Amino acid sequence: MRRPSLSTRVRPKDCAISIRKVQAPTDNPQEDACVEQKPRVKRARRYTGIPFLGAFRERLPCLTRVVLSRVAPILLLSLAVPALANMASPAITGDTMRELGGGVRDLFIEKERLTFDLRPLGARDGRRDIQVEAVYRVRNDKEARKVELFFVAGSAPGAASVTLDGDSVPFERVSIPDSDLPVAWRPPTATPPLLMSMPIPYRTRSLGDHLRFSVDLSTGTHELRVAYAAEPGRYATNSPTVMWQFGYVLSPAKEWAGFGNIDIRVLLPPGWKAVAEPELKKKGDVLSDTWKYLPADVIALTAQAPPPDLLESQWLALLLGPVILILVSSRLGMRQRKTGTRLVRFVPWALLAGFLLALLVIGSIQFDHSRLERAAPGQISWAYTYSNTLLSIFFGIFVFVFGAALAQTSAWFSSRRAERAPG
Repeated sequence: MRRPSLSTRVRPKDCAISIRKVQAPTDNPQEDACVEQKPRVKRARRYTGIPFLGAFRERLPCLTRVVLSRVAPILLLSLAVPALANMASPAITGDTMRELGGGVRDLFIEKERLTFDLRPLGARDGRRDIQVEAVYRVRNDKEARKVELFFVAGSAPGAASVTLDGDSVPFERVSIPDSDLPVAWRPPTATPPLLMSMPIPYRTRSLGDHLRFSVDLSTGTHELRVAYAAEPGRYATNSPTVMWQFGYVLSPAKEWAGFGNIDIRVLLPPGWKAVAEPELKKKGDVLSDTWKYLPADVIALTAQAPPPDLLESQWLALLLGPVILILVSSRLGMRQRKTGTRLVRFVPWALLAGFLLALLVIGSIQFDHSRLERAAPGQISWAYTYSNTLLSIFFGIFVFVFGAALAQTSAWFSSRRAERAPG
């Protein structure tokens, strides 16, 4: 009888071949048939995993290692870069605004109407300036004369104007350091709080932009009007929207020969919150009050846009993500038990499931933040962005560990149920 070769006993590579020792052939064919034993083929337990991955299911553990070792650090780094970029000062300086000064010692201000229009801040065109208008009813009790005056205006781009009795007055812009001015003329260092108990720090630029002009005043009463655009300060907190601040210095009015009354109005964008010091009465979207005396050396105001009322998708991800993970892991655990595969082979799938759940939660948090940016352009606090990004990173790590443990536990429970099930 011809001795069989090993090449005739090759099996497919997915099978493990076990060959028993075969004795040498003899002259008796019947004895040879009894002695020779058929090779025992033992089919290896193959990891089936998720069936819909098809050709990639054999490579999945390797794919999991690649995702966890390379892709995950890159994603975390991409989130950390904007977080580090937002590690800046919470305050952005604003313009200094101050009352009329110069040759006013012999002038009597019978009435002043001061208006601050904050409505441009609520526009979606990205403007960062407010409109300031000061109208004075000036009385000159002496003979006609020429008076040199100056007004501290903002440096924001915009049309400034000076009129006397309706006629335009030419002016020039000059910069004067605040250190060259009296201490009483300096802007406030804080504005009143909206939510916090402590005042909010307020910073202005060291150089004030002044409007300097000359007017010819005859004896009698005249109307002097000054209008300009100024950029307010901003302060960022963990609140979604930034706080806008400005301080207006009234103390130069003490140098006037006399003072009648002052009418102050603040026009707010719809729905904005605002608080002023000295306190102003709020009616709708307008803050206003009238005094027959100088109420304070400065007017300090803080305003804030309400955060957009959006449905946060991160809560949907936190609720639906684990439910889907439990259902899929339980089904895979039952499949593992039916195919006889050890449950430890499910660990790569559990790690991948935890990574996908963390990616879902982080993505939903960043998606909600981008929706806030689109709903309120220019109003989102950079401190809130920074804390939100850091929260995404650390919360994502926690969700990854939680998701992997949940997937492995769900698979274990489902395999135990499949094992105890009859049949």
